[in-house]
Amino acid sequence: MKKCLIFSAGDFSLAQKEQVERTKDDLVIACDAGFAHCICAGITPDYIIGDFDSMKETALVVQEAFRSFRNRHPDRVLSLSVRKDDTDTMFAVKFAMQKGYQEFRLFGMLGGRRFDHALANLQTLLLIRHHNGRGTILDPSCTIQIAKNETVCFPAGTKGYLSVIPVDKEARGVTLNGLSFPTQEENLFTDSTRGISNEFLPDKAASVSVTAGTLLLIVTHIP
Repeated sequence: MKKCLIFSAGDFSLAQKEQVERTKDDLVIACDAGFAHCICAGITPDYIIGDFDSMKETALVVQEAFRSFRNRHPDRVLSLSVRKDDTDTMFAVKFAMQKGYQEFRLFGMLGGRRFDHALANLQTLLLIRHHNGRGTILDPSCTIQIAKNETVCFPAGTKGYLSVIPVDKEARGVTLNGLSFPTQEENLFTDSTRGISNEFLPDKAASVSVTAGTLLLIVTHIP
């Protein structure tokens, strides 16, 4: 399935280059200073989108590469107003959806100075799922996805901690299998931390099921 890769200006590491898999049908969008991560990953975006408030804070070599891209592909640079309703990342997701993309891999979504933008990127992940798409935030320290009225499976060999956080007031019928702390048809609430820091079992597949509701599934990597 074709997918859209979006790079924003949060944390990104060289070790993530192997996660950047692009096929000929994929769409790659850099959001503002996220263009620097594209350069780091050795990938040329199809579009650069943003109000470009953070581009001026990047290294000179990145700014020069941006000017070169804009001179060669002026139609592929979408300049947004600073005064707007959507973040650059949300705009990029909606732009890709209009082009028929339903699978998203999101880089550079967490960290940085703006915690509010990290939360906004979680909202963007929810938007994708609410429109029947699939999105994954890939961060140096964790991966995040959404489970909505469904079962999400993790293959044997997955390592790290799994936190299951309800987005709605209540997530009903939450069943966890293949983890250190399994559950069976439990209800989770937003004012409870019961779903934090479960752990995958060695060489055992795991799954998270929710009968009614939406969950954030956060896998924190173990070095």
